Amino acid sequence: MNTTYPSGDFPAVLRALLKKHGLQIKELANRIGKSQSYVSQLATAVKPPPNPEVMRKIVESLEGILPADEEKLMQFAQDRTTSQLFVLESKPLKALLER
Repeated sequence: MNTTYPSGDFPAVLRALLKKHGLQIKELANRIGKSQSYVSQLATAVKPPPNPEVMRKIVESLEGILPADEEKLMQFAQDRTTSQLFVLESKPLKALLER
């Protein structure tokens, strides 16, 4: 069964996958070694998608995850990493850091 998610909406994807796999936020937090508060903040867009290392732990905790779902999650982590690198290369921020 393929699941369709809103494009670019990591919290909705995470919540849908938790429901699909019958996991609560607390259980996912325990599986990935993070606090329940942190995972809750991911699921409600208080925090941005996690880095690739944490995202890999999320993927591994979702036993039997479909390859398409795994790819979608990892893309969120990659997009986050790419956008952070872009911000660091922006001239105004670079000038501030060089002071």
